Amino acid sequence: MLNLKRRASLAILGWMFGVLAPASVLAHHGSVVNPELYLAENLVELEGEVTAVFWRNPHPRFKLSVINELEEETIWELETNGSINGYRRMGIGANDVVQVGDQIKVAGFISKIDTDSLGIIHILLTNGQEFVNGRNRELRWSTQRMAGEFQNLDESTVEKAKQSADGVFRVWANVLEPGIKPADYEPLFTDAGRELAQAYDPLKDNFELDCTQGMPETMFDRGSPMEIVNEGERILIRLQEYDIERVIYMTEQGTQLDRIHTPLGYSQGHWEGDTLVVNTTDVSWAYYDEVGIPQSEQVSFIERFSASDDGNMLNYQIIINDPVVFSKPFVRNSSRKWEPGRQVELFNCTPQWEGVEG
Repeated sequence: MLNLKRRASLAILGWMFGVLAPASVLAHHGSVVNPELYLAENLVELEGEVTAVFWRNPHPRFKLSVINELEEETIWELETNGSINGYRRMGIGANDVVQVGDQIKVAGFISKIDTDSLGIIHILLTNGQEFVNGRNRELRWSTQRMAGEFQNLDESTVEKAKQSADGVFRVWANVLEPGIKPADYEPLFTDAGRELAQAYDPLKDNFELDCTQGMPETMFDRGSPMEIVNEGERILIRLQEYDIERVIYMTEQGTQLDRIHTPLGYSQGHWEGDTLVVNTTDVSWAYYDEVGIPQSEQVSFIERFSASDDGNMLNYQIIINDPVVFSKPFVRNSSRKWEPGRQVELFNCTPQWEGVEG
């Protein structure tokens, strides 16, 4: 372990630091356990005073004033995993973790983007409890784990959701399946696809760090719900993470619209029995997902959405055709569970907190 433990001191920078510091210090740096974004081989310890709290998506962030043996101050940015929507479901709010003025101890991984930023794995709180990133991860300092409890959904909201559910049209909870592995897609690469994949730089090319997302990546966010809304001549697919809204045109009139390349593409839908089939083209999103699987502007998707017979599961399939990247269609299946009363909430992703009050 690389030990950078320092004694704490009073910091008077407060929120002003959010205006004066370089933007790189104050940015969202991605999943704190991603070895492509963090120096995950060395767990670093710091001790200091919390000078600011930024309780915003995609992840809560804090600032910590640390004084070294030479009485020199460094302001560290600390970033957790998880969204504030997820913490809210567990009954955890901004003041339940840390507050300005708290003296805390943290352990985590240094960001490869900014060496004064730490992805938090452990926080020893002032009450003696320990906040741990990951429910199965062992405690480091304390014998008490900070834990929340899932909040019960409002009964009237649950009943209203049960009455309004109609086939695929309802709010579906998180994606159940784990992410894909290299063995799932690497054998399908063309020579050009392999070359594009090797050129991916996670520190420069991951647009999620700027709170943006495109197709098909947006369909597989495992931590957020999705709502499918019937508007007659079009269908809306609303995804909580990054406040994404896809439009599926269900009439030929929709094809008369200007066909320009966008991150979500242009989607035309039709029904095959109770299954919604969507064809998407004109996608300008350069990567399949944040691990850098490339896709070209020739990519097209065929998606199928169907509810289980009892209405409790959404079955989803996407067939990816990209002659530049893949030698044959790449097929992926996933599912979501129906949780009546679950809602798609505002995500309001803020990658940088410079000039933004917490």
